[in-house]
Amino acid sequence: MLFMPPKPPVRLVPGQPCVLGRSPSCDLPIPSSGASRRHAHVCWEKDGIVIRDLSTTNGTFVNGEKLSGPRTLRAGDRVMIGDRTITFCQVDGALGGEGDAPNDSDTVAFASSGAVALAGADAFQGNLAEIPAFAVVQMLEMGMKTGLLEISRGEDHQRIWFHCGMPFHAVAGGMDGDEAAFAIVRPLDGRFVFRPAEACPTRTIHKSVAEILLEASRRMDEDKR
Repeated sequence: MLFMPPKPPVRLVPGQPCVLGRSPSCDLPIPSSGASRRHAHVCWEKDGIVIRDLSTTNGTFVNGEKLSGPRTLRAGDRVMIGDRTITFCQVDGALGGEGDAPNDSDTVAFASSGAVALAGADAFQGNLAEIPAFAVVQMLEMGMKTGLLEISRGEDHQRIWFHCGMPFHAVAGGMDGDEAAFAIVRPLDGRFVFRPAEACPTRTIHKSVAEILLEASRRMDEDKR
């Protein structure tokens, strides 16, 4: 899947090329002046998921390296087009919603997992280097999951509870509610574990996942200035 929050994830389907670019007609529109109308092409091929630059002026970068030809993407790779970053993740189809339509390119996960299933229905864990926190949160939303997501970075533990895919309560770094949620979606390293059916505390979050990701992205942009 391709993740560019706060946009919904885009599924990659065998035999259905995905075009990235500035044009609204692209499969993943890139709102950046540095993107060409049709900028890059991502396709599921025999050897894996392959990305190609479409002879653009500004080029396409993967993990900071400019593409000079086709490149097979690996879990956690960051694709940079203009000033936007798209993260490629491999996620288990079981993490997506059961009722998703087969050709719904915004919501369905595909098999070949960067997360590891645990004992018990819907429980899983993984490495944030392969599936960043924001991507895990988006998957829980689209799968309408209920339970506790815990993120660990050394001695630091952050927790966010979900109910039917909606963020419900969060604690992180002495904060709770929305402020904790903004911090939780930012980590790109560490570990995560999701435990389904964990009892949810009193609700402290009243924002959607998209609203949380949008605000977290805005704050990250401010920090860079």
